[in-house]
Amino acid sequence: MSETVLPNHLINFSETSLLKLPSSLHKSCKTYLSDEDIKKIQKAYSFAFYAHMGQKRKDGSDYITHPVAVTEILLELKMDPDSICSALMHDVLEDCNVQKSVLAKNFGEDVAHIVDGVSKLGQIDLKNVADKNANNLQKMALAMANDVRVILVKLCDRLHNMRTIEHIPRKKQIQKSKETLDLYGPLALRVGMQDMRAELEDRAFKCIHPMRAQLLKNAIESASGGRKRIIEKIRKDLKKRLQSNGIEVAAVKGREKNLYSIYNKIKTKHKPFSEILDVYGFRILVDSIDECYRALGIIHNYFSPIENKFKDYIAIPKTNGYQALHTSLLALNAFPIEVQIQTRNMWATANMGVAAHWGYKTKDKNSGAELRASKWLSSLIDLQKKSEDPTDFADSLKKDLDSEEVYLFSPKGDIYALKTGATPIDSARKAGKFMLESELKRSGKSLKDYRGSTLKRVLDSIGVTSLNKLLIELGSGKRTGNIVAERFYSGLKIRPDSDTKKIKPVFIHDNHIEGVSIVCAKCCHPIYKDPVIAHSDTERGIVIHHKRCKQVAPFISKDPRYIPAKWAVNTRSHVYTAKINVVTIDEIGVMSEIVSVITKAGINIEQVHTKTIDKNFSSFEMYVDVEDLEELNDVMQKLRSKKITSSCTRIINEK
Repeated sequence: MSETVLPNHLINFSETSLLKLPSSLHKSCKTYLSDEDIKKIQKAYSFAFYAHMGQKRKDGSDYITHPVAVTEILLELKMDPDSICSALMHDVLEDCNVQKSVLAKNFGEDVAHIVDGVSKLGQIDLKNVADKNANNLQKMALAMANDVRVILVKLCDRLHNMRTIEHIPRKKQIQKSKETLDLYGPLALRVGMQDMRAELEDRAFKCIHPMRAQLLKNAIESASGGRKRIIEKIRKDLKKRLQSNGIEVAAVKGREKNLYSIYNKIKTKHKPFSEILDVYGFRILVDSIDECYRALGIIHNYFSPIENKFKDYIAIPKTNGYQALHTSLLALNAFPIEVQIQTRNMWATANMGVAAHWGYKTKDKNSGAELRASKWLSSLIDLQKKSEDPTDFADSLKKDLDSEEVYLFSPKGDIYALKTGATPIDSARKAGKFMLESELKRSGKSLKDYRGSTLKRVLDSIGVTSLNKLLIELGSGKRTGNIVAERFYSGLKIRPDSDTKKIKPVFIHDNHIEGVSIVCAKCCHPIYKDPVIAHSDTERGIVIHHKRCKQVAPFISKDPRYIPAKWAVNTRSHVYTAKINVVTIDEIGVMSEIVSVITKAGINIEQVHTKTIDKNFSSFEMYVDVEDLEELNDVMQKLRSKKITSSCTRIINEK
């Protein structure tokens, strides 16, 4: 249907031409949307109704029943008005020949963009990733990256289609079900929508393997039927024990595993059905994170924990935002159970993912699931840029959706999520390349500009044997990007050697340069606000020296590993160790008086070394912890003002 054949009252809306919303939609809208929002949704419903007029579904019903059903699912998720409008009109571009510009004119750019993204998703055929379909996949990924609502509308669209899949030919049922398992189930998981993922996968599994699904369902009912009394007793015992210890739980309930996840475990882990089913699940909902950990301790005292069966997804959330404590226990008569402990907010996130945080009146778009989903969606743009052709991108995306994650703990306690099979070295390669490319980009260059003898000359000047080794050292903090970039500039003679003294200083932000942690040199003990120099050390990473330190002074203008540095404004307090020498008259109680001055200033003394100079004077070499140069100067002035003090100087290893 072209724009010209749409009714005039559809193209140029008047208040009298709008149709009434179906009662079920209107009732759901009234629960959380304003009258103005509902008027816009009524307008979208009217548009969709006329656009699909005369079209039928495979079951013989009017086509409009499908977008209405999709919209009802989104209303259950309490989505924003633009998402609701997009759901009502999600097929008008593809099936009705309506132009995107018409949607933008009447409903705004956001709605037009979402509907366009959903249409592109619908064009993907995963059974044969040819160039055409791979191109569609690229377009879809970029649409998703710009607005996560594209995924949400499409997932609801696919869910309703799976609920009514029996009305299409068997061959197409299989195709759509495989597509659901390959793409839409993993997508739902990525954006944290566990319930939707479970229903999508179960319906697809039942469609592809109806006999296996039925046999598995019968086995579950048969195995759990005789245990209902025991399970109910455990549930009540858990709730009673928690309440008697001061934890008012929101709920303690059984958690059923979906058919497809059980089938997958049997198939992929080669475990017998009895072993999979033996762990019966309970979910405990409480009000706070503190109560989650308290509840864990209480039930561990009540039932026996099974070794190596505890996972803390609260401290280390899954990529899709999922948080909970998981533990496996032996309950009555060695009956194995699995318990998940969550706050109610965590449970909502597990059920609805990004939709749980999307509330159209909510300002916070940086919470849990949405932040993680947004990071993943943003990574799709990088994936697309790195892929040489659409088919490469399609393969990479499918692998990315299918992959699980492992967690890497750094020595400082930072946590990094890596793909299964990746190593810490892989992560440092990747990070190093990003840092170097970012620096080179400032001069309009990239790593691709360095080949053969040119690259070898640069690497030789830096002192590494290969580019990979250099990137790993960059990523692991042993070198810094702009210092290395200077050697690359010299390799292409972008800057004359005489200009190397004019290198712009790097800035130290909260003890990091370009995200790499710094080390303060122990020879000169620099502190915040000192004049300093940065040194790229192969073993220790980025080392900061005082500018007057005699160990670096001879090399500042000669060695490219030394680069000017300046302190940025610290956003949080840090403690630095300074070395001072106090000379006093030699009498009883002197040391006590010196220490008293320092401790009254709120400064910690790490070490004190005393030395008798002669019969009249003694010296105290002290290591003190200060926040900055001003605090150090202040306490040194107080020490100098004492009658017992002959001198108070700072030791910075200068000539």
